[in-house]
This record gives sequence, structure tokens and C-alpha cells, in this order.
Amino acid sequence: MWNLLRNAVKFTPSGGNVRVRSINAGDNITISVRDTGIGIEPRHIDRLFIPFEQVSPGTGVGLGLGLAICRGLAEAHQGKIEAHSDGPGHGSTFEVTLQTIDMPMGATTAPAATASASDAPANGKSPKPAAATPPPSDSTIAPSPSAQTGLRIMLVEDHRDTAQVMSRLLKSQGHRVEVATSLGDALALANEPFDLAISDITLPDGSGWS
Repeated sequence: MWNLLRNAVKFTPSGGNVRVRSINAGDNITISVRDTGIGIEPRHIDRLFIPFEQVSPGTGVGLGLGLAICRGLAEAHQGKIEAHSDGPGHGSTFEVTLQTIDMPMGATTAPAATASASDAPANGKSPKPAAATPPPSDSTIAPSPSAQTGLRIMLVEDHRDTAQVMSRLLKSQGHRVEVATSLGDALALANEPFDLAISDITLPDGSGWS
């Protein structure tokens, strides 16, 4: 769902609309993401779900894997994903259909949080939301006890948030990680001994294959 929403926003110009709705039909639920964006040539619809295919390559950087992964996830849950568009300039609609299941015997669901007039503060102002829990820092992530001998890893990733998260995860397993954010940085580190290299494919100054 996150991938479909991101695509809808990405391909819809400022001032457009993205509508998400769900439809219950028998034992199925269909979730629809519809936008008023750039649209898709009907003859290209089938190519959308083919790995590495990019119907609109000039609109952003990517590998053309997102929708292929979405289809794989939907089908792994005995569902399906479909796309529809009336052509360029007419927006597009993506629909994910999944089977519903009966709630297991004895299972309970948490009651939905509701607010009534009596819940409102006397001053008429909205209650202050609870503070979000900050993400863990490197110093708060302890290495896994199962990690016997860690590897020395070169991590090549130009998206800094992704690089930071991956580095933390690898370090939490007892590995030593050096991060490079470009091909040039990676080649500069390549003179040092590493046990493993993990690289993004699309880099700002070249390819991960290099």
C-alpha cells in the first residue's frame, strides 16, 4: 500500500487528487488507490508489473521493481493487483484484492479509540498528542549475542537514511561497517581489505556493478 500511495503522489502534479477507498464484496476486500496524475498508455498497462520495466523512465530514479514486488506480495496472499487508466493525462487506478478470513476462536480486538464531547479539555483546545518515541541511536543497539565473529563490510548506498538504518542493523549483528555514498568513495575504500560488499545499483556517479 505504501508503494502504491507513493507512486500516486509521485505521478500526480501539484493540485491533483489521490483517493483511497476500500470495497467489501463477499469474502474479498478491494483497496483502490486512484489519482488524477499523468496516466498510463493502455497498451503499457501489462508492462507495469514486469521487473525492471519503466513505463515513465523520465519521472524519477528507480529500478522498476516496486510494482513487480507488489504483485508478488499480493499473489503470495492469494490476492491480485490490477491497474487501469484511460490514457495520458487521465490519471490511473490501482486495485489490490485480498481474501478476508474469519477471526480465530477466542481472539479479541482492541476497541477503537473514540473521542466524545466529554473528552475535550475545558479550554476547547485539542489535546496535545503524545510524544513520539525517538529512534534508537547506534549506542543503544547492542550486538546480537549469537554473533561470534563479525565481518568487515563495505556498504555503498547514496540514500543517507537507508545507509544509516542498514549500517545500524549490520552493526547490531556484530559486523564492522564502512559506508560509502558514491562510486568514488567506494573505490577509495576498495584498497582496504573487506569480507563483503553490499552495494546499491544506481549511484550518483556510476553503477554499483562498477
